[in-house]
Amino acid sequence: MHLHLLLLQQQQLLLLLLLILLLLLLLLLLLLLLLLLLLLLLLLLLLQLLLRLLLLLLLLLPLLQLLPLLPLLLLLLLLLLLLLLLLLLLLLLLLLLLLLLLLLLQYYNYYYYYYYYYYYYYYYYYYYYYYYYYYYYYYYYYYYYYYYYYYYYCYYYSYYYYY
Repeated sequence: MHLHLLLLQQQQLLLLLLLILLLLLLLLLLLLLLLLLLLLLLLLLLLQLLLRLLLLLLLLLPLLQLLPLLPLLLLLLLLLLLLLLLLLLLLLLLLLLLLLLLLLLQYYNYYYYYYYYYYYYYYYYYYYYYYYYYYYYYYYYYYYYYYYYYYYYCYYYSYYYYY
């Protein structure tokens, strides 16, 4: 019975670990896809910004002093994307911690039930032993009483016989 429960628990743990690994792989692929999409979006935004700046330069030649602001805008966009990526990684870490917590709770629950079962079995065994001991003592007492009675009867009989 214990071996069956242990094997079943081990199978559940292996399945849960496999599920966690698959989830991690899926999240990693999702993160990679998101990163590629963000790079593509960044390239498109850069191209759009360059085209607008070119159009602005063509239309407004006196405003050429805006050209030094382009690296600053690109840097801000890159920082925003990095912040989004860090937020996504933090969310992934939180999800993994939650899965680990669930796994530990399941293991603790199994250990608690196993300990309770073992304690109950020990208590039952102790009760059975006590009952057996009590029965044995009662039987011994009864046998002793019977023997004493028999001895008394023999003594009485012999006494009676003697007289």
